[in-house]
Amino acid sequence: MNIIIYFLFSIIDIQTALYKFDEGYCEFWYRIPLAHIFSMNEFTIAGDSIIKEYAYEITVYPSEGRDSTQRKGIKIAVIRNNQKDGYIIDCIPLYLPSGAFSYRFIINSGGEKIMKNSEIVVLPDTTLFYTSDIILSSKLARDAHFIRQGIQLFPLLNPVYSNRDTLFSYLEIYGLVPDTLFYEICYQVRDSLSNILFNQKFRRPKYDYKQFDTLSISLSNYSTGRYKLFMEIFEPALDLKIQKECDFEVKEALPDITDEEFAWEIKYLVSEKDYKKFCGLNYVGKIQYLKKFWSKRNYREFENRLIEADKKFSNSFMKGRDTPMGKFYITNGPPDEIKRYGLERIKTPNQYRDGELEKAHELWIYESKGIEVLFTDTDKDGIYESVNIFRLGHQEFMDWLKDRRELEGYLR
Repeated sequence: MNIIIYFLFSIIDIQTALYKFDEGYCEFWYRIPLAHIFSMNEFTIAGDSIIKEYAYEITVYPSEGRDSTQRKGIKIAVIRNNQKDGYIIDCIPLYLPSGAFSYRFIINSGGEKIMKNSEIVVLPDTTLFYTSDIILSSKLARDAHFIRQGIQLFPLLNPVYSNRDTLFSYLEIYGLVPDTLFYEICYQVRDSLSNILFNQKFRRPKYDYKQFDTLSISLSNYSTGRYKLFMEIFEPALDLKIQKECDFEVKEALPDITDEEFAWEIKYLVSEKDYKKFCGLNYVGKIQYLKKFWSKRNYREFENRLIEADKKFSNSFMKGRDTPMGKFYITNGPPDEIKRYGLERIKTPNQYRDGELEKAHELWIYESKGIEVLFTDTDKDGIYESVNIFRLGHQEFMDWLKDRRELEGYLR
């Protein structure tokens, strides 16, 4: 942008930007939280939406003692109830020559006045070949607050995108020679270390003295950080180049946890009573519950354990996640050691009972937890039930005690 903005004083969070076009025409854009224009009581009284007038006033003072410029008037805002946490975004048209200015901006919605004092510098155009400021927008913006040359934009006064967004840039070019040939424009995106991440050059046909140029860039592969959009426009008929640049920021968007494949399978991690309460919530309540639930837990670990449980313990009757072993595995993770027993003939000193088999057992040892978990194939169907949880070393002692008793009986 050709405009340098210094924030000197602000009572509330007001974002402003001045976009310069041709022949002295500028647009002063502002963004103000709705909470400073409307009260929650007004939403309650009005129901779904309200219409409210507010007064604005901007006074621009030249630094060289020239006459000030003032614009004031009334604007109308229509706000729906579901927008009450959003912002008012609007603009005021101005005509300003090049130079340094200070300004005072006031909004009055009937209560306390909202005021901001700041400074701007409008840089002069030194040749007959020049451009407007770069306007950054989001390609997927739902509301078009800026329409120019038939292009609908949502100006981002503080350009911050997520890596799910598409950056959309708009630039007007003045002083072209419409000789039916082309002008060239090169776009680059550079990171904070000046590495070039995007580099494309286009040849555009010239058809008028004034034209606009736009570009969309997907930010899906951009990580969190600050970037610079750089443009170079070349007019062959004049053998002149113009360079423009502006900054923007990308913040990686966290995936919505409720979209994950197993995010709703919390029955494996909560009590039956808590899961019943969860099932009784409406859809919005369930979404809020899940977001809070997974903010305190490691979803990826849970997902991996659930998949592993299905692989390890599934049978023809049920999925592994629904077996007692699978449920314990999901909650506690894999054991440090597994000991397997059983499926051997029972022998006594006096007789062999051929055909009688012990029930199969598995002992899961969790050294870090200091416990042993004994599972038994009670019905001999391959589904192991949890028998008991002991302190570490208990089952080894019981095995020793059993062997000793059998040996004592044999020696009698």
